[in-house]
Order: sequence, then structure tokens, then C-alpha cells
Amino acid sequence: MERQAKKIRLTLSKQAERYARQDAPRDTRLMAAKGALPLPAIELATVLFASR
Repeated sequence: MERQAKKIRLTLSKQAERYARQDAPRDTRLMAAKGALPLPAIELATVLFASR
């Protein structure tokens, strides 16, 4: 049986969106991976999920 991918729609704040963008600077993405962004925990988790 073949599994089909499911789409997930995320809503981010403007601040979190700039970190989750695919064209975000590498240093910013590394900061997100370390949990070092100035975001609430729920938004940080969403940024980590979105930028995988």
C-alpha cells in the first residue's frame, strides 16, 4: 500500500516567518536549531518544524 503525503498549513507570526523562510540566512537557521531565537517556545517549535 502506498502512503500519500499530507499537507499541513502553518500560521506564523511575522517575526517567526522571517526565520522559517527557506531563504533565511544560514546563521539564522543554525540559531533556530540551537533554540537561540527570541521567540516563544511554541513559535520556536513551529519554526523548527517548518524549516526542516
